[in-house]
Amino acid sequence: MCDEQQLTGAPARKVRVWPVLLSMFLLNVFAYAAIVGALQVLLPTQVRIIAGDNAPSALALVTGIAAIAAFAVPPFIGILSDRTRTRWGRRAPWILFGGIGTGGTLIMLGTASSVAGLVVGWFLMQALVNVGLNVILATIPDRIPAHRHGLASTVQGLGLPLGAIVGVQAGAFFVNSIFTGYLLLAILVPLASLASAWLTRESRSTAVEVRERRPVFTEFRQTFASLRFRDYRWVFISRAVLYLGPSMIGSMTLYALQDYIKMPAGLTAAQGIASTSRWPPWSCPPPATPAATSACSTSRSPHRRSSARSSAR
Repeated sequence: MCDEQQLTGAPARKVRVWPVLLSMFLLNVFAYAAIVGALQVLLPTQVRIIAGDNAPSALALVTGIAAIAAFAVPPFIGILSDRTRTRWGRRAPWILFGGIGTGGTLIMLGTASSVAGLVVGWFLMQALVNVGLNVILATIPDRIPAHRHGLASTVQGLGLPLGAIVGVQAGAFFVNSIFTGYLLLAILVPLASLASAWLTRESRSTAVEVRERRPVFTEFRQTFASLRFRDYRWVFISRAVLYLGPSMIGSMTLYALQDYIKMPAGLTAAQGIASTSRWPPWSCPPPATPAATSACSTSRSPHRRSSARSSAR
């Protein structure tokens, strides 16, 4: 029995699951493409150009401040979306708002020429991209039957790895034209958000009240008060650690390749990052020089490796 039937006594309407799953998949793929593509390639490259040898500490400042937005925005947005009543329902307007705002901040990042500009731009980007990413999660209990929640979580979870592949490849391809890379992501995210908002739209009547409306800050405190429950606390900690690890490592990978690892001849650090997230895994990154193409092809092909050894003998 769905929540609407329990609360209103009206017969439960049949809800199509596939539009919600598709909207979740699209938004997660392209939102995470923007996050990972910028975080692993475009933003570190930009910081290196601006800050030079101080790039690692400058990047830590940029991403550290932005983490505040990524942590603080979701609870407030969740509360506000619960209270929203529009012709498209509660969630769709926030999904669209987050996507358009993310596109604007990506363009802002592409034009930034100082560390201060990057701090502001990345802070706003993290705040706005998390609007859509977190509101779309509310469609799982809203629109998807309980026995399909596992399927929905799987579809949602696919967004991060697939989006990371798309984002890193785009970032590496446009590493020498940073604004173009940001612009591409700034186009893709709003388009995905528009499609997602359209697929998840609902009528005003479906947004039934489930409890007495309380002040926003009261509900915000109540959200974190849930941490006193052991099971919820462990879920919270596990998800925090799950996302913290890749974020800490990913943002500094480019500098590790540039400063500490000797890359093969003709292969740049950005291409090295792209090659680790390429599909299929044996394909070669875009070559910087003909020598890089030859080296990659020889190293990836067993036939060519054996031919090279025979020639050497």
